[in-house]
Amino acid sequence: MSVNADYITAFLACVAARGICADTVRTYRTDLERFAMAVKQSGSLLCVTPQDVQNYRREMRERSGYTAATLYQKAHVLHEFYQWLVGEGVILLNPVSRPTLRKVNRSIRRHPSPGAVWRLMQTLAESHHRHDQRSSALIDLAYCCGLRRCELLRLNVQDVNPTERTIRVRGKFGKERLVPVGKKTMRALLHYLYQVRPTLLRHGTTNALFVSWTDGGRRISKECITRIFLRLRRKGKISQSLTSHALRHAFATHLLKNGAPVQDVSEMLGHASLQTTQLYTHLVPMDLKEHHRRFHPRG
Repeated sequence: MSVNADYITAFLACVAARGICADTVRTYRTDLERFAMAVKQSGSLLCVTPQDVQNYRREMRERSGYTAATLYQKAHVLHEFYQWLVGEGVILLNPVSRPTLRKVNRSIRRHPSPGAVWRLMQTLAESHHRHDQRSSALIDLAYCCGLRRCELLRLNVQDVNPTERTIRVRGKFGKERLVPVGKKTMRALLHYLYQVRPTLLRHGTTNALFVSWTDGGRRISKECITRIFLRLRRKGKISQSLTSHALRHAFATHLLKNGAPVQDVSEMLGHASLQTTQLYTHLVPMDLKEHHRRFHPRG
């Protein structure tokens, strides 16, 4: 293993220890290895100069077609890597300046409407197939609670609290939160838990809430969740994006449109910053104007 690979592996081990999900760690590795290839004329990553970094970032802007947000994330990874090397005493100065993200008009792909989700749920409710019943519980919970894909696959049976109507969610960086579950969603989830899930467990036992019906009842994978949403989009003939991420956007937007406080929505989403949640307020400008007109003395 080369010196570059050694340092990258050690850095990623520290990143993983902070609770960052495996998908993100893999993305970090790809970005760092791509940077190492781009500056290989310098020999080691330890010999990189600020000019090398500027040239790489300029080439990324001109040739990659990445959005400003993606370029920021990739620059952030480089900065964090070299800051870690400084902290470890490997180098004296960080050659990567701290990146800044200019304010841009961030857009969100069209998410499914409540009506589209309801019609899909009705279609699944009429099916007697086990995989449809599992998919129904999964999509219902994703929409009701605004869960990320990685949060869905991490759920365990003991995370469900029918009495309090809540679920315990393990989010980014190992943070846990309690999210309320609606009555109808909890009823559907318990039906899956007690009537459907046991029929999928063919090889031993697992604590996983959602299990694969084609893989002997093991914990569902992120690829499986992606396939489920693609199949459901075709099945429901939904023109908008249908992914766990799109349902998460729908969850936030529909709550805000119906008057939920941004702080409460932020807590349920597990956002570390209120600014992240405020992105969704840009989707309901007419609602905010109407509220201002109705409730402000000079509206």
